[in-house]
This record gives sequence, structure tokens and C-alpha cells, in this order.
Amino acid sequence: MRARADPLPIDTAEEGMGRVAFLLLTLFAEMERAFTAERAAHARAVAEADGERVGRPERKK
Repeated sequence: MRARADPLPIDTAEEGMGRVAFLLLTLFAEMERAFTAERAAHARAVAEADGERVGRPERKK
């Protein structure tokens, strides 16, 4: 029985299911990156609409 921490045996050098699995993982990573950017942009827009300051905190001198 394999543990969850064991890496998946995906061989991307060969054509077939290994390549398909790699491409699907890549697709999901790209989608998550796009969704993260959209969520961050929405959060910034909501904060600005509420009059909150957006960005890094100001440096104290």
C-alpha cells in the first residue's frame, strides 16, 4: 500500500497516460494561478471601494 507522501510514478518521457497526467496537473496549476489573481484583484477592488488602504503598510520613520 502506498502512502500519500510517496510521489506519483509519472513517466513524462513516454507518450501515453504519464504525459496526459502531467498535462492535467499543469492545467490545474495554471487555472489556480489565474483564479488566485482574480480573487486578489476582487479583494483589492472591494477594499478600495470601502475606502481602505491597499498595499504594503507605510514605513515608519
